[in-house]
Amino acid sequence: MNSTGHLKQIVYSYVSAVCGMHVLFHVTKVLKMWSYYIILWGILECVGLTTFISRDESCDPSNNFTMCPMCIRRCPYWNYAATCTDVRASHMFDNPATVVFAAFMSLWGNWYI
Repeated sequence: MNSTGHLKQIVYSYVSAVCGMHVLFHVTKVLKMWSYYIILWGILECVGLTTFISRDESCDPSNNFTMCPMCIRRCPYWNYAATCTDVRASHMFDNPATVVFAAFMSLWGNWYI
């Protein structure tokens, strides 16, 4: 038996000894469902991130605005189009899908835990 199967057997025997077979069945069912949801969510998030096309004006090359310095001393003027990379990076954590994921996780936490 490989080490993963042996570890799984140890966890299952411990949970069944402490909580009983009914709880073991429920824990196994929930963990299997949880892993499927995580895999599905990961695939959907990767597809959403790779197909992201910014409609933000900061990524438009025609918007070549010179912005004022961000500090009072020794800060240079900067180009507005330079923020495009930051906008795309922040979209990974600040997008509508994260709100849906948070709502799903709160419901899942209330129903199954």
